[in-house]
Amino acid sequence: MKAIRQNNTNRKEKAKMTSPKHQWEDYYCNISFKMKPANETTRENFALKWVETARNDPKYINIWEYPVMGAGMFQSTVHDWEKKDQNVANAHKYVRCVCAIRRDKGAASKELDGSWIAKTMPIYCDDYKALEEWRAHLSEKIASAGGLKVVELEKFADSDLVPKKEKRDSK
Repeated sequence: MKAIRQNNTNRKEKAKMTSPKHQWEDYYCNISFKMKPANETTRENFALKWVETARNDPKYINIWEYPVMGAGMFQSTVHDWEKKDQNVANAHKYVRCVCAIRRDKGAASKELDGSWIAKTMPIYCDDYKALEEWRAHLSEKIASAGGLKVVELEKFADSDLVPKKEKRDSK
């Protein structure tokens, strides 16, 4: 009887150790140049820290700043973790939105270079991405139609209601 109970206990312990929180995998850390172990808890803590860093740092405008510089990860590691853990995927979406808002406000207030922000904004915001795709489609449509058409209008006769050009420039 003791053997049966002990065998059941061993099965329960093995089941606990193979649950997602206890399944270990390694990832390469660029800060220590070593492989580090990670499990579901590690990924969850990473996601929490990523969101916290993005929310609390008003100058956080690059989505990869914390994963690469703070946690020492490659982008590919984060993408792999997103496939395995919904928390990391949700954190990525949320941080993208935070960065998009900050970048948009920074460009509007002229704290950031608007032309640079406009070029990179589709990475951060789906609305900007859709707008850029629409513009590209429109440009393609114009090009396939033979380009822009220039229409010259004939000169209209002068009118007493509209002052002549010389008079407007002298004021």
